Amino acid sequence: MKHLPRSLFARTALTLALAFIVFQAAAFWVVYRTLIVPVAERSADDLAGLVVLSAQTWVELPPETRAAFEQELARRHGLRLTTLDVGAVADAPQFAFRTQIEAALSRRVGESVVLRGVPNKAAAWLDIPVGGHDLRVGFFPDRYAVKPPLAAIAVVGVGAFLSLLTALFLVRRITVPLARAAQAASQVGAGELPDPLPETGPAELAELARRFNIMAAEVRELLDNRTTLLAGIS
Repeated sequence: MKHLPRSLFARTALTLALAFIVFQAAAFWVVYRTLIVPVAERSADDLAGLVVLSAQTWVELPPETRAAFEQELARRHGLRLTTLDVGAVADAPQFAFRTQIEAALSRRVGESVVLRGVPNKAAAWLDIPVGGHDLRVGFFPDRYAVKPPLAAIAVVGVGAFLSLLTALFLVRRITVPLARAAQAASQVGAGELPDPLPETGPAELAELARRFNIMAAEVRELLDNRTTLLAGIS
């Protein structure tokens, strides 16, 4: 507690800052759970559906047309489909919402799917046994990864920042007149005569300044009377 700021403005600013940090964290969690995660799950399910449908289509095609289908699939959707061993022996590169994609693929395939990767390559691969063929399907996570809704995050962040600035501005409008009154009271206590406080701002602060000015004027009058009395006695 010794290290806490002692001024009213500093303590109020610290309290507001902590409150707005908690608010922003809660707002981000709400956006993440209600917007980002559902979008990621839908995108993962769409990707899983495309992968399974592509594998099934490949099996049903005549062998002489499969190569053309593989090329078209790579060109239009960025998917690699092959029966060759691509050397995917390592864990796939980490990317956002990988768990949702693996879960969606597992539901579509009917068995647990763990994405694999080729060392020093960005693509993620999985094996799909379809129609007696062991197909290997690869995709680039950057193409299918869910992009966070930066607009929503920016609105939350900017809104919290502007609210904090507004609150600090209002607090400063209150604490500055109080600081002036405290300084003037210290001057009166030291036997000095402070300048009159400005009777502006909110009604309560203006009334406080007015009463303080009246008190300071009465103290000034008492000091003048005492000086006159002492001069007469001497």
